[in-house]
Amino acid sequence: MDLAVSTKEGCTDNNTRHISSAEEADSYYLLFSNFEEMTIAIVQPVILAFGLIGNIGFLLTVARVPSMRTATNFYLSNLAVADMMFLLITIGSRIRAYVMYGLPNDMPLMGRVGCVLQMFWKYTFNFAGLILITFISFERHMAVCHPLRHRVKRSRSRSVKLTVACWIVAMLLALLVIPSKLNFKQYCFSWNTEDPRLHEKFPGIIGQCQGVEGLWPIQMFYVTQTVPFFFALFGNAYFYTRILLKLHQRDRHVRQRTIRTRNQVAVMLVANGTVFFLTTNSFEVTSVILFVQSFLTEYLIKPEHSNTLFEINRILVYTNSAVNPLVYTLTNTSYRRAFRRAFALGYWRNRRQKHSPTVTTLMTHDMYQINRHFPSGNQTPAPAVNMPLSGDTI
Repeated sequence: MDLAVSTKEGCTDNNTRHISSAEEADSYYLLFSNFEEMTIAIVQPVILAFGLIGNIGFLLTVARVPSMRTATNFYLSNLAVADMMFLLITIGSRIRAYVMYGLPNDMPLMGRVGCVLQMFWKYTFNFAGLILITFISFERHMAVCHPLRHRVKRSRSRSVKLTVACWIVAMLLALLVIPSKLNFKQYCFSWNTEDPRLHEKFPGIIGQCQGVEGLWPIQMFYVTQTVPFFFALFGNAYFYTRILLKLHQRDRHVRQRTIRTRNQVAVMLVANGTVFFLTTNSFEVTSVILFVQSFLTEYLIKPEHSNTLFEINRILVYTNSAVNPLVYTLTNTSYRRAFRRAFALGYWRNRRQKHSPTVTTLMTHDMYQINRHFPSGNQTPAPAVNMPLSGDTI
C-alpha cells in the first residue's frame, strides 16, 4: 500500500487538465462556492470554538462537582467526547483545506490510509452520538416509566458495559461506509491565473477520496447512514411520548422534590434529543433522496443547488454537536448551579480545604448514581464532467 503523496513530477501533458475559467472549475466541483467559503471562514470556526468550549466545560463540571457524577451524566460525557471529536475531524479538515489550498483537497491525508481513517473515525463519532442519544432516552424512559425495574438493574458495571457496546456498534456501522471513500486518486491541473477566482496558490495536484467502482458503495453508504437514523428517530419518539405522558401523572407515594428533580432531568433529555433530530433530519432526508437518485437517470436534486443544500445540512449537523451543553443549562436548574459551582473563582481553594479521605470515599460512592429517590499514489487523468459528487457526506 503506497502511503506517499506523489509530487508534480508525475504530471505530464497527457494527464493534466488546463482549467481556463472558474466556471469550468465549478463544473468539476473543484472550488468552494461563495456560500461555502463564507461558512468555512466565519460560521464553522465559531461552531467549532463554541462546541469545544461547551463540551469541555461540561466534562470539567462532571469531574469537579460530585453531585454531577451520575449514570445519566456518564452517558452524556461520552456524548460530549463524541461531539468534540466529530467537530474536530469534520470542521478541522475543511478549515485546513481552505487555509492551505483554497479549495477541497484531500492531499495531506496520507493517501488511501488517510481516506479510510478519516471516514472511519468521522462516522464512528457520528453514529456514537446517535446511539448514545437513543440509549439515554431508553434509560430515562425506564427510570420514569418503570422506576422499580430500573432501580434493580442499575449499576456502575452495567453503565460501563452498555457504553462500550454503544461504541462498538458505532464502529461496526462506520466500517460499512468506508467503501464509499476507499480509493485515493490524484488529478493534475494547471490554472489560468488571469481569472480572478483562480489563484496561483491553487495546487497542481488535487487528491480526492473516492468510492470503489460501481454504484453499490454509495448506495450502501446512504442505507447505512439513514436506516439507523430513522430507527432511532421512531424509537426516541416513542420514548419521549411515554416520558411526557408519565410526567403529567402525579404519584402520591413519591415526594414532590423527587418528582421535580426527575422531571427536570427527563425534560432536559427530551429537549436534547429533539434538538438532535431537528438538526440532523434535513441531512438524512437529503441522503434518502440521493439514494433514490442513484437508481435514476435524472437528477432529483439539481447540481446547481446541491452544494448550497449540502452546506446547509452540514451546518445543522455541526450545530447539533455544539449546542448540547447549552440545552442542559437552559432546561435544568441543577445543571446551571453545577456549572456555576464548577467554575466559581473559589472552587480550587474550597476543594483543597474540603478534600479528605472521607470526602473521597463519598465521591466514589456517588459515582454513577441516577437518583436515590427514584488507491495507490499513481497519477490518473483528470476527471470527466460527471465526476461523482462528494458534497453529500458530512
